[in-house]
Order: sequence, then structure tokens, then C-alpha cells
Amino acid sequence: MVNEIPLIALRPVAPSLRRRAPGDRSLYAAPTDHVLTPEISQIFAFRQLTPGLLFFSSVLAFLCFGIASTLVPPEAGIGFGGHTIPPGAECVRVTRHADYASAEIAIGSPVAIISVLLRMDTVVEPNANTSNLHVFSSRVAESDTVACDGSICEDVMLLQVDGPRSEQRRAVASFVYSALFNEEYVGAVAYEVGLRGELRLAYGHDHYLTATHFCWAPSALSDGDLTGGVSADAASGVLMTNASDMSESRLFARSPAGKAQAAGKCSNSSLGWLGEVHLFPGAAADESTWLGLGSDRAYETSPSGLDDRREVVEVGTNCASSDAEYARAYSLYRVDCLSWETPCETTPSVPFRRVADAQLRIHVASNGDARVWATSDPRLRTLPKLEDATEAFWLSVVKLFAMTLAAAVVWIRAAKSTASHDRLFMHCARLAHCDDIRDSETVSEAAVWEDALIGLVAIAARVAVAVWRVDTLQHDGQARAAIFQLVAGGMSLLQWFVRYFVLQRQCESPLTKLGGSTAIVDASTAVMLAFSEPPLLVSSLGRFDPTARLLTALLLTIVVVQRCAFAAACCGLLWAVAIHDGYKPSNVRWRVKGLFGVPPPDGREPRFGAAFVPILLAAAICWVAQAGAVGVLLADVFATPLAFSASREIAGEWTSLSLAFFLAVTAAACPQMMRSARKIAEASVKETKESKT
Repeated sequence: MVNEIPLIALRPVAPSLRRRAPGDRSLYAAPTDHVLTPEISQIFAFRQLTPGLLFFSSVLAFLCFGIASTLVPPEAGIGFGGHTIPPGAECVRVTRHADYASAEIAIGSPVAIISVLLRMDTVVEPNANTSNLHVFSSRVAESDTVACDGSICEDVMLLQVDGPRSEQRRAVASFVYSALFNEEYVGAVAYEVGLRGELRLAYGHDHYLTATHFCWAPSALSDGDLTGGVSADAASGVLMTNASDMSESRLFARSPAGKAQAAGKCSNSSLGWLGEVHLFPGAAADESTWLGLGSDRAYETSPSGLDDRREVVEVGTNCASSDAEYARAYSLYRVDCLSWETPCETTPSVPFRRVADAQLRIHVASNGDARVWATSDPRLRTLPKLEDATEAFWLSVVKLFAMTLAAAVVWIRAAKSTASHDRLFMHCARLAHCDDIRDSETVSEAAVWEDALIGLVAIAARVAVAVWRVDTLQHDGQARAAIFQLVAGGMSLLQWFVRYFVLQRQCESPLTKLGGSTAIVDASTAVMLAFSEPPLLVSSLGRFDPTARLLTALLLTIVVVQRCAFAAACCGLLWAVAIHDGYKPSNVRWRVKGLFGVPPPDGREPRFGAAFVPILLAAAICWVAQAGAVGVLLADVFATPLAFSASREIAGEWTSLSLAFFLAVTAAACPQMMRSARKIAEASVKETKESKT
């Protein structure tokens, strides 16, 4: 009768080989009386269950941590700089750009998403004859519920009616509708930047622009609450401020207009000072046209010249013509303004670009008195065309390095014994049950240190990216993902140290110890974090980051989570054997020293030393924790942002959608997991020459 190993009924020789092991040879070579005792049977049952329990624990940790993270997702911010968006505020989602912000309006039946320009410079009084929302998209006419009276239309919209953290609800709202052709003919700035409408400010309201939302609520402020910020006036329907008032805000004071006023550069102008300043002019949304540039080449070829042109336009031609510092840039502007679409006379202004990396609150009273607050937000400093070119270059280098590292780990480790999950687990099974698994030549030191370097670089990348991201992710409510990766990175470093500097490596490479290397886990999570550029809760971004996170999410579930599960099972198998190592027969011979091969007092020679038992248990727990950390990362930076973006046309809660995305990407890994399990079930624990070849 073929002797079966007490581990999921694995046999010494695979059935496909059509060979049987000699009937008189027992793999354990143990006396019959030892095998048949109830105590020995309990040990065998323990060895059978432990790998499966740890495998299940790893998968369960991934699922539990991931599902819990989707059910308690990161939320949009409701406050900044001492300002809190009040309950009952109505909100829409926004996308921040370097020169403007666009609002995503979900309108009509069926729902259509119309992106409109957020006009922070104009104020209207909504009534029966007008509205602060102007739409000129042809999709309005496609709605089954739209009704118009002249140019004023009403239709169903999706709004968050109780702050940015509330669910979207259906509401009837009015808007001004005009034909797309008319806006194209007059050259409306919203049309020029590819948008299909405008959303303006309203009298008697507080307006809040965060990194993810634009909210408004009826103003309930008293005069005593209007402290700080920049005093402004909107009585004429245009948001204006005095140049002398810009010193009240650091962000406004550092603008070219603010610096010119503080330095007295306009003292020789006809006004003798800078005068009134236009806040956030809508024309500046199309910056190249606003600056009078013939093309966009200046953004690449002459950054310094572009900055000079911005200063001339922002301080106004009256001031620029009176100061020698602006002479060259002003003369070039006078040449370019000969174009019909570029005015030769400009007034002082602070374009939206100067506060593009800030969150804003704009209070507009019913009488036109206004006040503007701006608070810097580190999440917005990396917006395209806003970030410094050098910083943008190094950011791209970091992302490229993370991707290259993950690819290198997969490619270099492809020929190793731990390349596939089934080979890793079977190596542990043979290590635990076979006599000659270590009877091989000494491991090459060069190979050992090559693997050590790869593992250390991957760990360093994971920890470094987590440290780099933790600040901005904290502002985005996503600090949980970075913190979990820091803790898991510390576990990887501890395991790496034990494998290479604590355990002996004369007859076995450290690459196969304690479940193998964590390099693929570290490199993959580093890639995911590197492409988690906040803010993450946005409807659309126009970057490669969401696509990169989708591809990395598949890598995490198909490769990383399974590696954690099989590695935990591997450590559990060795631990189950090591904890009862005293039952090994005395004729088992090993050439391992150090933590292995410590003889017990009764003279029998075990395979594993007593000190190795807690190390194996700790390694198994670390692998389970790694799986949990991957679950949190996958939920917070992939499933939740994707669900938020996909729910822009959905009324009600969207947490279930996040859970669906998480489970869907998890299910994609099931075929590969079953394939690995089948290979393990069919593999022989005792390798033969035929199976090796």
C-alpha cells in the first residue's frame, strides 16, 4: 500500500507518473507502534490542518480588511482653514485644473454629465428670469423631463443636498439654456476650453470650493464672523477688490499684482497705485489666449518668458508701462496684442491660477459685500501645468522606477524555486518531510546577496513611497492606506533581516526561507501608492493614474495576495512539523547547524531546532498581516475612488458599488488560485528524476 503523507493526502509519487513507491519504504521510516498511537495521529491531523488554516486566514484577512475598508470608506473633506461647510449645503463634484475648475452637473432623464466652467468672478441673483447655471449643451434637448419657458429651463438634476459627504439625490433645478452655435460664434471661454456651460456665484450665499466639491449655502454669517481673508465687492456683478486689501491674505499677497502693490511699482502710473483688482477673471481659463500667446510652445521653450508675460497681464498694462522692470515683456505683449482676440489694455487681476492649489470660501452678501478666504492644499500642488517642471520630472521618475522595480522582481525571480506558488509550497512540503532535500551543494554567496539586494530595494521603495504619500493622503482622508503600508513594510524588513542574518544559509538559500521573499509584495504596493495621486475622490482626472491603479490592482490580487496565502501556508506547514519535531526517528540525518539540527536530550535528532518554532509562527502571522494590508490598499486607493467616479450618475449611496469593484477584482484571481491548488494536489512530495526534468 502506498504510504500517504499526513498533509492533504499527498503521495510520494504523483499519479501521473504511473509508478508506485516501494511497499516496504515509509517516508518517515518510523516504527509501526509510533504511527498507530492516538498521540501520533493527533499530530498528523494537526499538520494537515495548519497549512489550510493559515491559507484561509490570509485570504480571510484580505477579504475582511478590504470589505471593512469599503464599508467605512475615506470621505470628502468638509472643512479647511477654520471654515466648515454647513449642514444643508448643496454640492456638486468638481475637477480642479491649473487655470480653472469645472463642475460635473448630472442632469436630465436619462442622466447626462455636463461639465461646466466654474465662474468665480461673476455673481447673479437667481430668480424666475435668470439662474446662476448656464448650459449650452445639445444634450439638454435629449432629456425626457426638461421643460423650458423661453431661455429658462427646468430639469431633474443630481445634487448632494446635505454637504459633500451626503448621497446624491434627485432635485428639480432651473438653468439658462442657449444654443451651442451661439456660444461658439461669440467665442465663450467655456466653449474654448471644451466645457458646455458656466456655473456662477449667487448673492446672499456662501460658496466653498474644495479639492473635490463646490458647495453653496444661504449665508448666515453676522458682521462679526467676517474676519480674515480679503475684502471684496460684487455689487456690479463682478468680484473686485482693492490692491491694498490683498495683503490680508498670503496667497493673494504673493501674486504679481500683490507684489507690485507692496513694492510700489505702480507709483508712476496714471493712477499712482495699482487700483482695483479683478478676482479670478473667467477669460484666464483659456490662458494662452488670455496672455496673447500665438501658440502653446512658450510653455515648453520659454518658461521664464511665460512668467514675465503673466506678470505684465496680471499687473495691468497701465502699471506695466510705467515700470522699467516690465519694459521688455510689455513691449512683446504690445506686439502680440495686435491680434483681434487679445486686448491691448488689461486691468490688474488675480487669475484662478494663483489659487489653483488652494481651497476657497467666497461669501457674497445680498448687498454685494464680499470676502474671500484661501487656504493652501498640498493635494493640489501637482496639478498638470501647475507643478514645477523639475518636480514633475522627478515625480515621473519615481513612478517609472516603481514600475521598473516591480517588473524586474517578476523577471529576475522567474527562474527561482519560489517563482510560482505551487513550487514554493511544494518546496516547504519536501523540506518538512523528505530526507535529502538539503543534500545539495553549498548555496552561492553571489546569488544570496543578489537576492538580498533586490529584496532590500523593494522594501525601501515601499517604505519610501508610503512616507512620501502619507502627508498628502492624510489631507485627502486616505492616510489609512499609507499607514498600513508602513507597518507592513516594517514587517518585510524584519523578515528580510531574519532570513539573511539570523538563519543559516549553507545548504538552503534565504530566498526560500520563511515563505520566500516579500519583494513582489513590496514592489507592487509601492507602484500602487506611487500612482495614488490625491485627490482620489474625483469624477474624472484625465491622467494615467487610474488606469495604472487598475492594472496594479489585478497584479495585487492575481499574484500578491496568493503569494501571501501560500507563503503563510508554507510557514504553517513547517511550524506544525517543527513544533512536534521530537517524534522524528533517530535515523534522519541532516547537515544543518545553527537554528536547525539541535539534538534533544533523548538523543533523537530533529529536523528543526526549538528556536525555529517561534520564528516560523511569527513569519506566518506576518504573511497574514501582509494580506490584510493589501486588502486595505486595494479598497482605499482603487475600489473606493473607482466607485466614486462611476457613481456620478447614480442617486443614493455608492458604498455597495465600491464593494462590488473590490470583489470583482478579487474574483479575477480565483482561476489562478485554483490552478495552483490543483498543481499542488497532483505534485509528488518526493521528487523523482522524471519529475525534475
